[in-house]
Amino acid sequence: MKTPPPVNNPGALRQAAEARLKTRPATASFQTEADLRRLQHELEVHQIELEMQNEELRATNAEIEAERERYTDLYDFAPTGYFTLTADGTIRLVNLTGAKMVGIERAHLLGSWFGMLVADEDRKPFGDFLPRLFAGAPDTECELRPAGAGRIIQRVHLKAMVAPDGERCRVAMLDITARWLAEAALAESNAFMESLFKTIPVGIGIVDETGDILFQNERLKRAANKSQPAKKCWQIYCDDQQQCAECPLKPPIQIGETKAIEKTGVLGGKTYEITHTGMVYQGKPAVLEIFHDVTERKMLEVEFRQSQKMEVIGQLAWGVAHDLNNILAAQFLEIELLPLAEPLSPGVQASLKQIHADADRAANLVRQLLLFSRRQMMRPHDLDLSINTINFSKMLQRLIGEHIELELHTHPSRFGFTPIPA
Repeated sequence: MKTPPPVNNPGALRQAAEARLKTRPATASFQTEADLRRLQHELEVHQIELEMQNEELRATNAEIEAERERYTDLYDFAPTGYFTLTADGTIRLVNLTGAKMVGIERAHLLGSWFGMLVADEDRKPFGDFLPRLFAGAPDTECELRPAGAGRIIQRVHLKAMVAPDGERCRVAMLDITARWLAEAALAESNAFMESLFKTIPVGIGIVDETGDILFQNERLKRAANKSQPAKKCWQIYCDDQQQCAECPLKPPIQIGETKAIEKTGVLGGKTYEITHTGMVYQGKPAVLEIFHDVTERKMLEVEFRQSQKMEVIGQLAWGVAHDLNNILAAQFLEIELLPLAEPLSPGVQASLKQIHADADRAANLVRQLLLFSRRQMMRPHDLDLSINTINFSKMLQRLIGEHIELELHTHPSRFGFTPIPA
């Protein structure tokens, strides 16, 4: 079969036409002028027809070139890499995007094995992917890591389909590095949030606007310790299982708004400071609840207020003790000077001695008041019970009167102890 001359080369086309004319048998000669005119007319018409056909061919050729350019632009410069592979993974065709994605020139890719473009740890999954694809398996997609360290593209998604001839497959390669990095960051964030919710030292819960519990961290679950399922937050958290009169859910909290309440009788009779913040959870309005156990702090506040009261009482006791001490000092002086003024009978001397002993006891009470107010150092000393009992019996005899006889029997030996200051 002879190759036709190119239509876009007029000189070559003319030579080919003359050569073909010589091979044809000679035609009859035209004798009359009418025959020549008729022949000229036919030739002119035929020339116009050829020109029209040539114009049509040129237009068709231009359309074909335009379609080829559009196909090239669509295939080569598509945002997705396209590969045509054989059943053993040999690359037959690849677009420019695919070559750019793997970082190898297209001419060097043609005829090579696609598996060399895959990271070592993913070559076996890819080796299993192609046989399943050609065997008609429904899973025609897989994710792989490209070969080579430090590549910008770290993850690709392959979607393939077998060609109608059954000997080739068409593979679309999509760069999913951004998605993979986002998923990894999301997984890391979720792991961090999960760890945070597990280790944070406060209870955290999420409820909807009606009080239905949507989420509880582990600490709040342990604090609630409810074996029976319940929906409403007040059924779990409040000991009376009734909605709080000051519940921040009435009226609803706006997103970003924060309200805090302090409530007793929560989670086993404790006192909690509960912070409520409006938020969006699973696409719906919700409330974030943070439970701060302030039971110990409240007890310390009560103890602090009690200590303040005791301090005031101590200051009052110090003032009273100071005044009593001045009075007792004058009494001791009078007791010491009275025997020197005039002789006293034995009975009066005994009474005076008892008054001195009672004044000593009163002075001891004053010292105890000073110790209570922390205005005097404690000096523990031995206490003889026998002596103190005898001294006390003398005061007691005066109180019960002479018509009652009081007998006192003490231990012959010394019996005492050192009191512990309180």
